[in-house]
Amino acid sequence: MQGLKETIGVDWRLICLRVLIVLMVLSTANALRIVLWDWSMFAAAFPGVSSPGGKALAIVLPSMLLAALIGLWCWRRWALWMLAFATVATLIFDVAMRGPVLHLAAATI
Repeated sequence: MQGLKETIGVDWRLICLRVLIVLMVLSTANALRIVLWDWSMFAAAFPGVSSPGGKALAIVLPSMLLAALIGLWCWRRWALWMLAFATVATLIFDVAMRGPVLHLAAATI
């Protein structure tokens, strides 16, 4: 019995991974856009960012995620570790900066 790839000549796992990476890049780029160009809205949603280093972390974390996603697109092994670290760091940031519960719940899915 032939697998799906042999039957139609398409690796659906690769296609799904690429679609997921593109969606994650769009989401992360939007987060970075909000931090850089609509700081007042971001600060209203995350009351703890007024602490020292809050804005720097709000810029560094999505930048790390973008770099990791680009590395994952290029099949770099380090990208997986960087993605895992940046994701955990973002979850900690959400809790520490008292971010919206909906954002924290979406990040854990």
